[in-house]
Amino acid sequence: MSRYKTLSILLVGQTALLYFSKFTAWPEMLLWPFLILNGWLPYQDIAIAHTPLLFTDLTIWYSLVGLGVTTLKIYTWLLLAITAVSIWFCVSSNTVEKRIRASVAVFTYIYLVVIYEGNGLWFEHLVGLLALVTYLFIERKHYFSAGVATILMILTKQTGVWFLPAIGLSIFHRTRSIHEYLKYCFAILITAGLFLSVIFLLGIEQDFWQWVVEFGIGVLPHADGQVVLPSVRQLFIAVIPYSILVPAYFLLKTRRELIIWTIVGVFGVYPRWELFHFLPSLPFLAIIVGELTRPEYIKKSLFGFLIIIYIMTISLLFGRSYLRNIDHIVRFAEPDVVAVSQYINAKREGTGTIYILNDWDSIYPFSQSLPATKPWYPHLSWYMELKDVQNNIVSDLQNNKPALIIMKDFTKSGLGSYKPLVVLEEISKNYVLEVTIDGHDIYRRK
Repeated sequence: MSRYKTLSILLVGQTALLYFSKFTAWPEMLLWPFLILNGWLPYQDIAIAHTPLLFTDLTIWYSLVGLGVTTLKIYTWLLLAITAVSIWFCVSSNTVEKRIRASVAVFTYIYLVVIYEGNGLWFEHLVGLLALVTYLFIERKHYFSAGVATILMILTKQTGVWFLPAIGLSIFHRTRSIHEYLKYCFAILITAGLFLSVIFLLGIEQDFWQWVVEFGIGVLPHADGQVVLPSVRQLFIAVIPYSILVPAYFLLKTRRELIIWTIVGVFGVYPRWELFHFLPSLPFLAIIVGELTRPEYIKKSLFGFLIIIYIMTISLLFGRSYLRNIDHIVRFAEPDVVAVSQYINAKREGTGTIYILNDWDSIYPFSQSLPATKPWYPHLSWYMELKDVQNNIVSDLQNNKPALIIMKDFTKSGLGSYKPLVVLEEISKNYVLEVTIDGHDIYRRK
């Protein structure tokens, strides 16, 4: 047990760092499970462009421990801790030298999670873990289990397919046996078959195809406003930790394939630039750093100097990022959002529905209020401008007559500048401003 003391200390340190820094409670990670727990079906009643594994697992979690920001934090930190443990077992062994490399890898991963804004659950967290689990199974030649992990990764988010070239190369590197390839493919087919069986049993196969395939793959990546590219400065800072891949290519005698896994893991950054989209590649980058601390590499004077510079650089990036985010305030659950939710809970008539436009959808679960519109659509132009969407929303508002509508002022640019004119016309005809709470306008039906 003593050999796990270092790992335990690192996990406690990681959790403490995350606890004292700003957490991002993405509204979807609360809203979607809230609606599902209230009997709404994904894809049929909720417009979701992603595959369902993460929010399904999160819904099960909430059903056991309760839905809220605290339980979301715990789920996120457990996921990051499991990833860190997986990194440890990918590198560590019974020798002291390997445990040192494992410690460096986990320590690097902790730094990278902070640098790439990983303190807030999104699909990339689980994609990264399942990609790493897939690699571990391949390395141990458990190809059936690798196939299961692969399809679960893709069922977490469609961008998991970017890992397929790395997976194929890693399997080919270890075996030429057709039998082993068939085991891997059979695992994918049987797992996908079980998943599709559930989709058909729920009767949402057409909705799943429409949102996940036709919209999520065919429309969303190219939608107006969806493509967000970084500035030169943002790109430069983001790729600094990946500079270690250059000496890794020349120095690594084993596990050089990890370079490919690291590179394909960042492909999901396009089309919408966000630092947390780098998360799937971080476990592999951290393992590479750990592997490069082998004595035979460190003893090379030039590389020994370079690794010191590298560690100092990512330490500065970590410190810069962490100091900017030392805060107990939860993003999307700030005091003003809580105040609005409390007002709605107090003023809403009975168990009546509400409608939120151009405001945070986490207000629905915070106020324990269901949307007046079904299906629920995000307030984003690439959803709202689809054929008949606004007309359907207006029809639901007319039929369900929500007592309250919550809106924020539209911005001059960005996502908050989009105005769904058909819906706004309906609101202006039938609702009047009742109160404004910290920039949130609350309208009551006339």
